[in-house]
Amino acid sequence: MSPTTGVGGVVFVEAAAPGTAVFGPVLRTGLFLNQSSVTSASGAGATFQWATAMAEGCPIRLVAKASQVALLSCLSFHAGILRGHGRNLDRTETTTNAWADTGPVARIRVAISERLFLEAQGTIVLPLRRLTFDVQDGGPGRPPTPVFTVPWVGALAGIGLSYAFR
Repeated sequence: MSPTTGVGGVVFVEAAAPGTAVFGPVLRTGLFLNQSSVTSASGAGATFQWATAMAEGCPIRLVAKASQVALLSCLSFHAGILRGHGRNLDRTETTTNAWADTGPVARIRVAISERLFLEAQGTIVLPLRRLTFDVQDGGPGRPPTPVFTVPWVGALAGIGLSYAFR
């Protein structure tokens, strides 16, 4: 949901039903941070920071290969802020807006050891409201130039490590 590829991460805690049952639910909550930037043809631009609390519920968990590989199908919800800050302008401004989105998540988890896991996931992000960020880079009397409009649908992908404190 950034104008360019963003850089960020998630810190989370997770609770999972014991065992390898197909319908053993998994619940995850955490904090998500992301930052990206964009520059218009005039040289004016903006930096965007996305900070949310997140919750995921995964009702379906497929476990294979002696519990070494798990596939999870989840639904996510994020609520927080999306902040835009102007760059390369005579007068820069910062705009902070409430943010919320939802969407399906597909995750694969591979056990590296008994407690350490490699995870990769993809999410389809469905914003609950669309925001537009403009810059006034042509002087007074000229209309603002849109720098970024949140699309109707986006994608989020990630890879990382998780550790189980059992």
